[in-house]
Amino acid sequence: SVSKIGDYSFSRCSSLESIKMPDSLTEIGESAFSECLSLKEITLPESVNVIGKEAFRKCTSLISVEMQCDVDEIKQETFYLCGSLKSVLLPPSLKVIESDAFYQCESLTGITVPDTSWGLQNRAFSGCTSLNNMMIPDSVEILGSEVFKDCPNLKILCYENSYIQHFAEDEGIPYQIVEKKQTETSSISSEKEAETSTEGFHTDIIVKQTIDANSKKASMNSATSKHNTDTKVEIDNIASNEDRLKPNNSTELVLKTMEKPDHPIVAIIGIVCIVALAAAIYMAKKRASTDE
Repeated sequence: SVSKIGDYSFSRCSSLESIKMPDSLTEIGESAFSECLSLKEITLPESVNVIGKEAFRKCTSLISVEMQCDVDEIKQETFYLCGSLKSVLLPPSLKVIESDAFYQCESLTGITVPDTSWGLQNRAFSGCTSLNNMMIPDSVEILGSEVFKDCPNLKILCYENSYIQHFAEDEGIPYQIVEKKQTETSSISSEKEAETSTEGFHTDIIVKQTIDANSKKASMNSATSKHNTDTKVEIDNIASNEDRLKPNNSTELVLKTMEKPDHPIVAIIGIVCIVALAAAIYMAKKRASTDE
């Protein structure tokens, strides 16, 4: 099985229109497909973890690139002067786009930089005259010189107060603020919404109700809720503070999540928790009467 396409292996194969890469492939060498003037589309399999510099340089007919691979850098001049390139799906593991990687990709209209990335080097997108929507995450904090030179239609999509926003303001580049997607737990804004959720139903309600009852413990409970069963979360929520042995609002809210369970195991857990709570309250009262 093929694991590597060597340096210059298909360079200047001007009649090559398509290529299917095997799942065993891990490396594409330097200039492996450079100046393949008829090559129109590329799909890189997940197995690929290295793409050499100038790998697809001057592939002037290349229209679409889909990188399902595990590479962490788009090296120097990888897609240099690919003037027909319109669509690029970057790998989710990407960390850096090196110098001139997409230099003068004049047909490229939009691209999303994954949130694993930290840098775009010199002239990485210089001369991309059709580029108008580019999502850049707040993880990117290094931008090389002339990185967006001659990109007259560019509009950057970014997060508020990010390095990219300040860069766009300083350079006079139009930008638009976008909101980050909320996590599963934080996206629950009301008890009614929580009741409609399926996975993590009890955990999500307990976290929300604990935030309502005792905000100081919200971060601890939300951190543990996703890694423990409902039973453990409920026990932790009750036993983490002596005051919560008393029948207060937070205890009642936790108990409400156990009403009308959808599964017999949940019912058993609910009974055990209620018995444990009653025993704890009884012992607290007994200690109090003994002290008197």
